[in-house]
Amino acid sequence: MPTKPNDSFIDRDRSKEEAKKIIDLAAPVLQEMVNYGSQLVSSCIPEKKVKYAHLSILLAYMHVLEMLDAVEVLISNACFGSAIPTVRSAFEGLLSLEYLTSNDTERRSRCYEFFHFRSELKECSKLDPKTEEGKKLLKAYQNDKFLRNRSIALPENLQTRLPDLIASYEGKMNDSRFVDIRAELNRTIKNKKKNKKYPYWFTLFDGPGSIKELADHLNRSGQFENYGEWSGVSHAAPAHSRFTVMGKDDIYIKPFRCCDWTSALQMSTAIMNIAAIALSATEIFTKALRPDEIANFENWRTKEIKPNLVKLIRMENNPLEPIIASEQKP
Repeated sequence: MPTKPNDSFIDRDRSKEEAKKIIDLAAPVLQEMVNYGSQLVSSCIPEKKVKYAHLSILLAYMHVLEMLDAVEVLISNACFGSAIPTVRSAFEGLLSLEYLTSNDTERRSRCYEFFHFRSELKECSKLDPKTEEGKKLLKAYQNDKFLRNRSIALPENLQTRLPDLIASYEGKMNDSRFVDIRAELNRTIKNKKKNKKYPYWFTLFDGPGSIKELADHLNRSGQFENYGEWSGVSHAAPAHSRFTVMGKDDIYIKPFRCCDWTSALQMSTAIMNIAAIALSATEIFTKALRPDEIANFENWRTKEIKPNLVKLIRMENNPLEPIIASEQKP
């Protein structure tokens, strides 16, 4: 039989009920942003034909929308802390989108595309034990206590297609469109300092050397200050915040989806940051590919989004205020 949850650690229905006021206000706003973005993207590809320079912009924006959609799902289910890493991913998507569109768009788009092909080639090559990447993966498996007795086993149809997939990505990377990209990548790798990471796509042609430098370059240093906190959640750094010493020896361990004050703060962080990121991304995308829609975007933002965001900040449903009648007690 399926295992029943321990209600003292996870009570899904109760958590959603306790956070109902803020969920009922926040979820529709986030959904509206996703819906508007989906229509905007659709309007750019009426015939399913997109220029190469526009494709990277489109995909970067779609990544932000996908993360926004995920945050809405998590918030709607009272998963506040776990929404934070998704906000981080959306922020990186925003940085990519803004860097692509701010200057030298055609060449930056080719850098973005080339690095995608490189990533796909690397992942496909890992699945072929005859390649260097495949040999490295097998060695890693052998040193892994959980995977050491496993092999790289692919479905027969994929195993048959793998050489063609690898050849396809190699062919794309060797396309004449990327002559300057390949040369610049070789130059950048040759000049990089010892033990420094493989360059980012935006590092080519004397671009920023890190996510922080990219944020600084785009005048988003303030937003980047939140990045460390978001990354900390991704790396399990704040795990100790789940317990509290009460009295002399009693320890209170906060349950999952807990609706206490700190969780309300996490929820506020997730909602307000993802909203700001999504609005920025939508404005940037609109100016880049649908400048004729700017007036409609500004009207939509003013009428449909801003009033509800103001309610989230100032009215009785303010997530920084208590969102439940009383704190959960151990």
